[in-house]
Amino acid sequence: MNSLELFNQIYTLETERVYSKSLLSFFESTIRARLPNAPRILDLGCGSKSIFEDIDLSGSNVTAIDFSPVAISKALILPNGISYKEVDLSTPDVLEKSAYDLIFDSHCLHCITDEANRKSAFTNIYQSLRPDGLFTTEMMVLPPNKTVVMPNKHVVEARAIEDEILSYGFKINYFLIVRDLVFGSENGDCDLVRVICRK
Repeated sequence: MNSLELFNQIYTLETERVYSKSLLSFFESTIRARLPNAPRILDLGCGSKSIFEDIDLSGSNVTAIDFSPVAISKALILPNGISYKEVDLSTPDVLEKSAYDLIFDSHCLHCITDEANRKSAFTNIYQSLRPDGLFTTEMMVLPPNKTVVMPNKHVVEARAIEDEILSYGFKINYFLIVRDLVFGSENGDCDLVRVICRK
């Protein structure tokens, strides 16, 4: 995983609590209608502000986690009905089992680059979903026939993401490569893949 020091530094320098607007559009356009009433939700890699602060889901129970204590300390400044916790998703058995209707990846997984840590993270996600629960993610992927170097990010072809998700037992219901929303670096732009799957 990217170094804790790096993310603590990023959140220390942050001047405004923000999240990626692409995550909000993904949730509103594609995920919301698939949820049960009063869902129990886990937001992964929430940073200093979970998108669920700005979403009205009557009766829902939202837990938002991040491994950066600086991010969590900023998130806890304002009371907002969300339970913020400092949690390292790559720690084995760190999450409550069979607990969530939705596990929402807020750009956490493409920041986990170590293979063993990714395995722990995906295992935790799968075990923490209720039967028929949803796991959703928006991750960076390589554009066709291009190489993009993004240090400290897991950037592979979309097919590799699909294979990885399926290898943990998830059933993919939705898989869309988005080419008009990109993550940029000095070495090129990445496409995004949006995935919705069930346990």
